[in-house]
Amino acid sequence: MGLVLNKNLEIFSETRAEAVERALKNLKRDIEKTCAETDRPGIRLILAPGDVLEECFLLTSCQEENALKLYAGSDLGFIYGIYEISRSVL
Repeated sequence: MGLVLNKNLEIFSETRAEAVERALKNLKRDIEKTCAETDRPGIRLILAPGDVLEECFLLTSCQEENALKLYAGSDLGFIYGIYEISRSVL
């Protein structure tokens, strides 16, 4: 079974930029609107600085950790990546 995105998503972020926090809040809102209640554990979304260009992001899945990892070269890269999850996954 693959990774399952649901309302029990856990977010781990090394950045506390206000704009990134706002994008995460919007992601949580989108999840609330599109996912049903469940007792299943959610995945972990891990935001970490990465070796990518400014304003770019890399989204990878890690089955062993039950996680999506979002690497970005800047706060704007994190924002783009977060909204890409909403757009393409939800």
